[in-house]
Amino acid sequence: MRQQLDTHYYDGKLGIHPLVRIVHNQQKIINDSFTLQKQNLFTRLVQDIKLNPAVPEKYRTTAIKAINVIKQCIRLPANYDRTNGMYADDVLYLVCNCIKQTGNVDTLQYLSEQLSDIMTSGQCSQGRSTRIFQVLLTMDCSTDQNQNDQEKNQPESEDQDPPLSNTAPDLPTGTKD
Repeated sequence: MRQQLDTHYYDGKLGIHPLVRIVHNQQKIINDSFTLQKQNLFTRLVQDIKLNPAVPEKYRTTAIKAINVIKQCIRLPANYDRTNGMYADDVLYLVCNCIKQTGNVDTLQYLSEQLSDIMTSGQCSQGRSTRIFQVLLTMDCSTDQNQNDQEKNQPESEDQDPPLSNTAPDLPTGTKD
């Protein structure tokens, strides 16, 4: 169990999870509009963490720093977990959209803890993506899109985000780098 608290335990192991396909689909979208949409969602997330009383004070500052680091590195190698083939900014984008879709701001407490851990336990790309992916696994998001929209994953509006599942492998909370 101790090795499972190390985010590097999951290096190369997340690819079997069905949610990783949805994260990978985000990589097919390469345009300034998508980057701007991410930046706007991350800015909103910072505000939500600042203002939501469910977020423990002890996580706020470091969680906001982690969001800003991820935001500054959108589609850059610092956010790319090459062992699992995903960008931390793509995973955070999906988490933000899920919070937006469900209105479940209680997730902010767990997300802020994981984001804070990024800043305090190591900022490697695997730590960034794995910690945020853990949050995504706990969320229950879905839309009524057909399979073609899911495969294309080319949102024209904010309402066309991919469906998410709450099926989670055995990923513990409070991981360490």
